[in-house]
Amino acid sequence: MDQAYRDGQAGLLASRLVEDMPCPVCGSLSHPKLAELSSEVPHEEELKKAKMSCERAYENVNEKAKQANIYHTKATEAASHLTEELSQLFGKVTDADEQIAALEKETKEKLLKRQNELSEEEKRIQRKVWLEKKKFRKVKLLMRKKNKAGKNLWHLRSRRRKHLKMRRNKSRK
Repeated sequence: MDQAYRDGQAGLLASRLVEDMPCPVCGSLSHPKLAELSSEVPHEEELKKAKMSCERAYENVNEKAKQANIYHTKATEAASHLTEELSQLFGKVTDADEQIAALEKETKEKLLKRQNELSEEEKRIQRKVWLEKKKFRKVKLLMRKKNKAGKNLWHLRSRRRKHLKMRRNKSRK
């Protein structure tokens, strides 16, 4: 998005160039290859909105990760509770072998089901976290590139001013 913004700015500058008139960026009087003006140029405000959206999504992912930890804790507590219930039931069972086997099977199935649910939720959250971090890194990179482009433009303008000043000084002599 940042590259499209910069390309759009180059297209705007190119659309204003006139042959034998100095370029505002480099000062050249000839313009052999002009940048094209794209119809899909993002505005600076769109870049800011994208960054804000990324930051909100990152916060949302962090909140989801916290919720996943809570669910994990609850599942662990539930498994512990089921284990305690199973222990209590063992003392009450008269036909221990069959009933214990059935309770163990049921408890393991419930525990496995809950663990699978938790595992799936953790995978979804990890994927979201990964995607949001990736998106955040892209926005951060775009912002760095934008800042670098601004610095480069400043340096080019500074060089042009020096060049023009030198030309004026030469013409006065």
